[in-house]
Formats: sequence, C-alpha cells, structure tokens
Amino acid sequence: MTQRILNKVIAKLKDKKYITWVKPNLNDETGEYFENIPTKEFLKSHNIEFTNEKEILDFLEKGKLVGISKPTLENHSENLEMVDEVGDWEDAEYQESYKKMQQSLLSGKDLRLPAPIFIKIKKIYYLFAGNRRVNLAFNNKVPLKIWLVTV
Repeated sequence: MTQRILNKVIAKLKDKKYITWVKPNLNDETGEYFENIPTKEFLKSHNIEFTNEKEILDFLEKGKLVGISKPTLENHSENLEMVDEVGDWEDAEYQESYKKMQQSLLSGKDLRLPAPIFIKIKKIYYLFAGNRRVNLAFNNKVPLKIWLVTV
C-alpha cells in the first residue's frame, strides 16, 4: 500500500464518528412504563402488564444488545419519532439533551451511551426508551445497537 493511500485511509478513520453502545441501566428506565400511558396501553394490548418495578426489570433483563438498521426501524416501528433537526422537538429539555450528545459526538470524544430499548412483538419494534439516542445515531450515520427484548 502506498503512503498516499495509507494517508487517505487514516484521514477517513479520523473523521469517523463512533458511539460505543452499552447495556442500559434498566433501573433508570422503569418509569418509561409507569409514566408513559401509550407504552402501557401498547403492551397491555399484547397481554403484557406489570404491577411493580421488579416485574419490569425481570422482563427487560431478557434483552440483548444487537445491531439494527434504519430501514428496519422505519418500516417496523410503531412509535419511533424520527427528526432531522434538533428544533423539531417541541420539548426544550429534549433539544438540550440532544445538543449535548451531538456536540460530544462531533468533538471526536469517545461517546458511550446506553443503547435504546426496543420490545419486539411479532414484526413490530416498539421503542421503550431512547428516542433521542436513535435519532443521534441515524442523523449522524452512526451504526446503532439497541437493547432488544423479544416477546
């Protein structure tokens, strides 16, 4: 390999944005069930109900970290909210959180994020937690890994 080609490869690698996806802290996500009525209703419509945090944690713990493509989620998710611009979110807290993650990613820092959580029922991928993280990955053309619980 010539030095010129090697330099091009090194330059491309330096510009590459990367997120290290880690298993989410499931204890932090139980509120997504109790505080999110649409999630509760969706799961109930599939005969999945929880009465306490332990039941939710036991359920979520069955997941695994897997890679997934944008077309798969766009075509098989019922509740994923894809946005192209930060300002597309009405919630100021969402905007601020997204901006901070975006700045970290673009600065080239090692960005470690909890994987978004999806529940797969038949062919449907239902987003349980992590909409901003999904958007961050897809808007920046970064490979996405999710915590997938398959029913």
